[in-house]
Amino acid sequence: MRCPACRAELVVVEREGVELDWCPFCRGLWFDAGELAALAATLGVEVPALEGERGAGKRACPRCDAALDTLRLVQPAGLVLDLCPGGHGVWFDAGELAALTAAGAGGTPGDVVAFFGEKLRRKS
Repeated sequence: MRCPACRAELVVVEREGVELDWCPFCRGLWFDAGELAALAATLGVEVPALEGERGAGKRACPRCDAALDTLRLVQPAGLVLDLCPGGHGVWFDAGELAALTAAGAGGTPGDVVAFFGEKLRRKS
């Protein structure tokens, strides 16, 4: 699969049964349908609902190549994610998953990074 942001090949990252696709170049993350909920359950954190204003995006879904919709979230305000209109998954640019996790109850941005290790840290 190709990264929606930089088109590099995505790498599968797995730990404790939670699997996602990670871009080693731009450090974005692709969650197939249901994987975000699985991560939240494994970590014991609440992830805010992915609700907000949808718009047309310019990136392609790594599963079906359809144009991803943008979703400007209600909480945390200002965070914009990319969603497959066919329900295949959601794309997080570097740092966006940590921001979403921090907005939920019971978690911190470090929980996600600690769970998957150094791979998810932002490039300096």
